[in-house]
Amino acid sequence: MKQVPYQIAIVGQSGRGKTMGFRNMNPDTCGYINAEAKPLPFMKDFKYYNIPNNWQETYQTLIEFAKNPDITDVVLDSFSAYVDSLLKTARDKFKNFDV
Repeated sequence: MKQVPYQIAIVGQSGRGKTMGFRNMNPDTCGYINAEAKPLPFMKDFKYYNIPNNWQETYQTLIEFAKNPDITDVVLDSFSAYVDSLLKTARDKFKNFDV
């Protein structure tokens, strides 16, 4: 039977150390998606690191990282930046209730 991976959301106010909590992740097996394109508050060179330009690239990177057997953990920093990008695209393409 296939084991379901843990899915954890770290939620908190800005500046409370959410990103800093990832400093101990293994840089060789962690896929890090920096959707906010902000500098990391720690020195670490992740082997699998991506700064997407929009929600579509973020989504594709999530799929690629999930399929990669060398990646054991995936960090999406941050989900709110991902949703903001998606909302911007929806507002550019649609109007009113279609958004």
